[in-house]
Amino acid sequence: RLYKEALAAEDEMSKAIGSCETAISETDKEIASINEHINELQKVLYEANDIHDTPEVTAQLRERIEASRAELERQDRQVQDLAASEKHLRESTRGTRIAVVATIVVAVLLILLLIWFLVR
Repeated sequence: RLYKEALAAEDEMSKAIGSCETAISETDKEIASINEHINELQKVLYEANDIHDTPEVTAQLRERIEASRAELERQDRQVQDLAASEKHLRESTRGTRIAVVATIVVAVLLILLLIWFLVR
């Protein structure tokens, strides 16, 4: 009986140890994740402090942003110009297409009329 009680107590202790080991493992993972996040935030903080401490870097960043905006506006205007050109080209092509189809229809009708008059 004492042996069975000791085995039961040992099983309970083993389960408790397993639970603690699982909790420790999960906590270690969380700590690693938090440390990684802290390192990323520290890098951002160093960069922000560097930018704040060196006005030249801030000016360079501002110039890059302005240049990027100007390039974006230029590309937007170019896209709008190309869209307008495409629309005009489609409209003129449509008119030409209709004219060609109408010419072919008229030619076929003339040929059919000519054949009809010659056969008759």
